[in-house]
Amino acid sequence: MKRMLVLDLWHGVSGGASKSSLYRELSRFFELLFCRVKLPISYHILPFVKGFHPSRKRWAERAGSIREAMYKHPATFRAVSGLFDDAARQYRYDLIFQIGSLFGPIARERDIPYFSYHDSTVKNAHTMWKQWLPQDFEAYEKEWYDLERAFFSSMTGIFTYSNFARETVVKDYGIEPEKVVVVGSALKIPEEYPVNWTERKKTVLFVSTDFERKGGYTLAEIFERVVKEIPDATLLVVGRVPERFERMERPWLKKLGPLGRKELIEVYKKASILLHPAIYDPFPSVILEAGNFEIPCVGSSTCGIPEMVIDGVTGYLVSPGDIQGFAERIVELLKDRDLLVGMGQKAKEFVRENYHPEVVASNIKRAIERFV
Repeated sequence: MKRMLVLDLWHGVSGGASKSSLYRELSRFFELLFCRVKLPISYHILPFVKGFHPSRKRWAERAGSIREAMYKHPATFRAVSGLFDDAARQYRYDLIFQIGSLFGPIARERDIPYFSYHDSTVKNAHTMWKQWLPQDFEAYEKEWYDLERAFFSSMTGIFTYSNFARETVVKDYGIEPEKVVVVGSALKIPEEYPVNWTERKKTVLFVSTDFERKGGYTLAEIFERVVKEIPDATLLVVGRVPERFERMERPWLKKLGPLGRKELIEVYKKASILLHPAIYDPFPSVILEAGNFEIPCVGSSTCGIPEMVIDGVTGYLVSPGDIQGFAERIVELLKDRDLLVGMGQKAKEFVRENYHPEVVASNIKRAIERFV
């Protein structure tokens, strides 16, 4: 069994960054060696210093945004690259599998295959969601893209979650098309749970790890229109929300706050529709998770989402910001139970056939064999 050195800056992090389900399946094909690095204490402290706010909740949100932006600075790119380069020297391995392009490449013997895996690129964030970048990014934009482009060019093969990500690697970074392969993203809650549609009410779910970016500020407008047609509809909001939304009181609104895996599973069992009106979201895992619970998605037709939702089959796609369009699709599904259940069942079938960890791990294995 070949030894795969995994370079994952977020390994061990819970939530959207976790790839534990994928790693479990990859371990069937490779001996996984996780290269661990410890970032300087300043990377943990500085975001909280710069992001201070009297509100503890707002403070945490601001610190998170600052931390996200810090990783898009050339100095951070080089520093993290050095840490992984030093740490990797203690391992003996046959190939390298790196998550993302925010550092690297590390030094290795010339004949050691080196692969990377991506949901998006900094170019996409620069174009669609600049809040993820440092405020002075334009001052060193060329320096950053030179680093990222050199990284992609050095790879043996580049794997992406979606065609959306593949196209930007090819077009924006000038990488040969044959070098970039779409392998998908692994479902993070792959277990099958019983679904009882007779117990599901007219419940719409919104799950947020980044309220504004995921379209949270459109929720109230969308749902005010929904309840005019469906008075007994309910909107469940999972995750942290801004203060002004926290203060909002509506009979149809239930704010559940951040939930752990077990609690989220129970919410998935009760929901009928996932609402995902994102502005920018490269490949939202929540759509796959909801689909595994037979929950169709009414989502934005942006980024990789059109590859996750088959419009009119497993859910509906709506242009970002189209309040009326989102409301109409939700109303249509809540008024037609057979359509709702049928779409939910097809969503589960589609997700498990294309994004189950076994499927994605096999895709990665075949892609590696294609290059080695």
